[in-house]
Amino acid sequence: QLEIAHGVEASGHEFLWVFPKNMHVEVEEWLPHGFEERTKENNRGMVVRGWVHQELILKHVAIGGFLTQCGWNSVTEGISAGVPLITMPRFAEQFLNEKLVTEVHKIGVEVGECEWSISSYDAGSKVVGWELIKNAVERVMKDEGGSLRKRAKDMQEKTHKSYSKGWLLL
Repeated sequence: QLEIAHGVEASGHEFLWVFPKNMHVEVEEWLPHGFEERTKENNRGMVVRGWVHQELILKHVAIGGFLTQCGWNSVTEGISAGVPLITMPRFAEQFLNEKLVTEVHKIGVEVGECEWSISSYDAGSKVVGWELIKNAVERVMKDEGGSLRKRAKDMQEKTHKSYSKGWLLL
């Protein structure tokens, strides 16, 4: 989490970061010293501790990208919202979901350099550096040519059409 914080902060983009209430450690242990204060002071970010309605947030016009571990629910919510994804899988099928997002549908970018693991108890020990996170955030937010955002919106439209027909698009 410390590397994510450094990467997001270094990117210079605004963010909303949600930490669930049921975490087993204090959020402060995961963030750089003064992180929350700096981001509030600069109006660049917000850290929320607790539950949020992720699907509604993703549909807000201000959301330009979604950093996700590629759990299926998050991937489908991102697709339904038409938001480009920044993928950072940790274990099991999340790596397959990442390939679907980044290589098949091309609606997201990989942070990269992750270790594949089948179990959350044996998740990779390799730390993804903040520079990779910063680069992925910048690629999604700049979206040279707008093609990433366009493909995400096209996929959103296809998804909504499939709902109206009563079948699911995979």
